[in-house]
Amino acid sequence: EEVRADLEKQLGTSITLEKLTLADETQLGPGRRYRLRTTEENVDEVRRRVAAAFPNRELLKVTMSTGEIQPIPKDDASDGSKKRTGFEGGHQVTLKFSHELTVAVVTDQIEKKLRALGDKYPEPEALIEVTGTAGSGLTAGERTVKKFSEMLLQARPEVAPEDLETVLSAIQAEMAETPLFEEVNKFAKAVGTEMQEAALLAILFSLIAIIGYIWYRFQRVTFGLAAVIALVHDVVAAVGLVAMASFLADTTIGNWLALVDFKINLPMIAAFLTIIGYSLNDTIVVFDRIREVRGKNPALTPEMVNTSVNQTLSRTLLTSLTTLIVVTILYFLGGEGIHGFAFCLVIGVIVGTYSSIYIASPSLLWLMNRPGSDSAQATTRAKRAATV
Repeated sequence: EEVRADLEKQLGTSITLEKLTLADETQLGPGRRYRLRTTEENVDEVRRRVAAAFPNRELLKVTMSTGEIQPIPKDDASDGSKKRTGFEGGHQVTLKFSHELTVAVVTDQIEKKLRALGDKYPEPEALIEVTGTAGSGLTAGERTVKKFSEMLLQARPEVAPEDLETVLSAIQAEMAETPLFEEVNKFAKAVGTEMQEAALLAILFSLIAIIGYIWYRFQRVTFGLAAVIALVHDVVAAVGLVAMASFLADTTIGNWLALVDFKINLPMIAAFLTIIGYSLNDTIVVFDRIREVRGKNPALTPEMVNTSVNQTLSRTLLTSLTTLIVVTILYFLGGEGIHGFAFCLVIGVIVGTYSSIYIASPSLLWLMNRPGSDSAQATTRAKRAATV
C-alpha cells in the first residue's frame, strides 16, 4: 500500500500494481519487484514519473562498461559464424552490464541516442546490431525471455566511431543516474480495439452455441432463448457493477468493500465467460425440473414453473453459497493481480443465482405463452374444455 500511495501521487489512481515473486530471488539481489499498469501512453513519461515517485528509495540501477571500439575486419565471418552483410568495415564494441538485460532494451537505448544526434542517422535501426555473448540467455529455452550480461554491438560504416563513443557515454551516464525499466510495454489503441472486438465475439459465439445446444437438448428453441436472456442480463449487470465500483472506489463504502478503479482486461473477460458458464449451470437445473414437472403437457403454466423453482431452490442456494464463500475469500485475499477477476466472480455468483429464478424462468414462461404459441393454444383449448 505504501508503494501504491507513492505511485498514485505521480500517476493518479488509474493504475494497477502487482507484486512479483521470482523463481530465483538471488539472481537480482534483494529488493521488491512489481508490475505496474497505467493509462499513461508516453513510455518516457512513465519512466520519469516512476523514478520521481521514489525520491527516498534506491531503485534498481544497471551500470554498463564498454570495451575498446574496434573496426570490424572484412573477414569477420571466417570463423564459420553467420556473416552480417553491410557491417564489414564498420565498428564493434563489447558491452558489459551489472545486471542481465534483453537485447531489445539495449538496442532501443542505442537507437534513441543515435536519433538524438540530429539528422545524421534518421533510421538508426538499420545501422546497428546487438547480439548477446554471455549470460543466461545463451542457454534459455525458445519461449523464455533471453537476457545477457555481455553483448556485442556492431555498427555499419556509416556510423562514425566518435558518434558511437558519444552514444555509449550518454547511455552510461543515464544508467548511472536513472533506473532502467526494461519491461516497459505500450499497447496502442488499435491493439485495445482488436482485443475488445475479440472479447465481444467470444461472448457472442458463446451465446449462440448455448442457444443451439439447449435447443437440441430440450427440443425447443424457447429454452435456449430464455437462458440467453438471463445470461445477457448477468454479463450486463456485472459490467455495470464494475463501472459503479470504479465510481465508488474513493468513497468510504468503496474503501470498506476494497473497491478500486477496475479496468476491463483479459482476466475480467475470462471472468465474464465464467459467469456465463456458472449461471447457465443453475438455469439448466431449473429448466430440467420444469421439463419433468411439465411432462407431456403441451402447456406451461405459472404453477408448473413455481413448483419447479421451489423444488430446486435449496440446491441452488446451497451450491451458490459455497461458491460465494470461496470467491469472496479470493477477492479480499487473492492479491491485486486477480482482484478484478475475483470481483466479477463475486458479482456473477450473486447475479447468476437470482437470474436463474427471477429472469430465466419468467422469460421461459412468457416465451412459451406468447400469443400464437403452441403452449398458449393448448391452454386456451384446456380452458374451453373445462368450461364445457
